[in-house]
Amino acid sequence: MNLAEEKLQELLDNKDELKEDDICIRVIGNLALLPAKVQNLAAQLMLVTRNHSKSILNICMAYNSRNDITNAMEIVRLGVKEGKIIPSDITQKLLSKCLYTRLSKPLDLLIRTSGEIRLSDFLTWQVLENDTIYKFINNYWPEFSWWDFLSSILHYQISYLQLSPLIHSKRMMYNKLNNIHNDDSMNNNFILNRIHSNENEAHQQRINSFLDYLDQTFWQNMTILATSF
Repeated sequence: MNLAEEKLQELLDNKDELKEDDICIRVIGNLALLPAKVQNLAAQLMLVTRNHSKSILNICMAYNSRNDITNAMEIVRLGVKEGKIIPSDITQKLLSKCLYTRLSKPLDLLIRTSGEIRLSDFLTWQVLENDTIYKFINNYWPEFSWWDFLSSILHYQISYLQLSPLIHSKRMMYNKLNNIHNDDSMNNNFILNRIHSNENEAHQQRINSFLDYLDQTFWQNMTILATSF
């Protein structure tokens, strides 16, 4: 992990440039598996750039999708056990908010180098959830060139134009099904409608409170890591 330590330190040394360019850096994965020094540098880097918002650089280290999903499920389980949420609050959307990538934007394009045509347990939940477009490159990462990057962007643009009608149709169908469900479940009784409204409001309050708690806990842990080495 010497290279990781060296590059994280290099980024940290250039924190003024990161601030000037408004770049936020997030190290994603099971940080507990990394050497103490790498954990420390990653935590420092995330803390000093946490409020930057123009660009976001996600660095995956000690990451795989099985661990990501399992960790999210454990977070939700503990949330129910501690009374912060209730079982009926658990949805796909909530699980997504508990993943390592919860603070990141949806994944539009995934580029896989080395010629392998598989995801290798990498961001599998995210690519299925966000209609992600894949681009497989024969070159290995060190040889990934500017031309490879341009061809990947062109591939994304062409694929998006071809797939966007299907994606739009899928989303319209999803919304239509939700509307049908909502129409079927409506009750003309004012009291029952008021109860449902209160339940939805309480549900959203629990979710927001739970997610705020997760964020606070995460940054508290990062502060401890940043000062522990």
